[in-house]
Amino acid sequence: MKFSSFVKGMLVGLGVGYLFAPKSGKETRKEITDKLEDLKEQGMDYAETATETGAEIADTSKHAAQDVKSTMKDAAGDVKETAQESAEKVGEEAKDVKHEADKATDEVKSTAKDAADEVKDTSKDAAKDVKGTAKEATDDVKNK
Repeated sequence: MKFSSFVKGMLVGLGVGYLFAPKSGKETRKEITDKLEDLKEQGMDYAETATETGAEIADTSKHAAQDVKSTMKDAAGDVKETAQESAEKVGEEAKDVKHEADKATDEVKSTAKDAADEVKDTSKDAAKDVKGTAKEATDDVKNK
């Protein structure tokens, strides 16, 4: 039930009650005027209370919005800081991985060069051995 419906019903009830009351017209008009003044004062009190409550709600909402804004700003700053720290750590780790990969590449190159040199030396030695053995075989064939 709405407040305005309640007030309308009360006014109609008062009006009907006063019209059928066993009082003189002057007394009835005086009572109606007094009751209307009382109702007017009550209405003003309700309007003032509503205005004050509205102002309090607006003020509370304003402070809550400011608190939320401040909290969100702080959280955004924290997220940004954490992201920067993470990016720096990833960059440092990437440099470390590159350094380790370069080091491993150098080691593989060195090992491959050493193996190639050893194969070359072994091949030269084998070629000398084969040449020597072939010469000996040739000399044996010539002497027989």
